[in-house]
Amino acid sequence: GGQLRLEWEAQPVAAYHIQVSRTASFQRPIVEQTANSTALLLHLRVPGTYYARLQTIDSDGLASPYGPARKIEMPLPRSVKWATPIVLLTPLL
Repeated sequence: GGQLRLEWEAQPVAAYHIQVSRTASFQRPIVEQTANSTALLLHLRVPGTYYARLQTIDSDGLASPYGPARKIEMPLPRSVKWATPIVLLTPLL
């Protein structure tokens, strides 16, 4: 897996609600977190495509609509990229 740092511009709000999903429809988010800061560090176990979106929550607890989703590509860790071709070629020797 790898680390993903999400950052966004500060807004005059009480909190931010962040969703991360493997699909653009967000039917089953893998991350649902509320934060008071403008950054979030995630540890994602599986490389591939992810989608993230943000909503603001005001001091009365009212949530805004979600902003547009951002598509994120998490690559394989460098060590796995090198090891995978070697493992796949071993049976051919």
